[in-house]
Amino acid sequence: ICKMISIDGQHIENSIKANFLQAIKGYMFSKDTYPSMILFRTYFRRASIHTYFCYFNLSLYFINKEGFVFSSAENILPGTFMRLSHRSLKYFLEIPSESPLNKMIKIGSHVCIN
Repeated sequence: ICKMISIDGQHIENSIKANFLQAIKGYMFSKDTYPSMILFRTYFRRASIHTYFCYFNLSLYFINKEGFVFSSAENILPGTFMRLSHRSLKYFLEIPSESPLNKMIKIGSHVCIN
């Protein structure tokens, strides 16, 4: 666990702020859903995301520099590739689709990284 992540003031257990190697691996080759979520930092306001070699669906939440969720993509199937470019993009969260965390995150949720 690299940093504490909270959503709308609620601390999230087993969350990871990805370093370079974790960002490359993500949930690839993992059959379990640990960690509960992975936070990625984007560069140049772009994100290229794939679910190759994932064994479960993912939900993605895109966060601006103020820490608010401004967009999402839910239930992304394994084997999918997508890109997002947005002037506000600073971070994005990857969360397994079956996770109960998906019920607490919505557009406008505040994500705090301490």
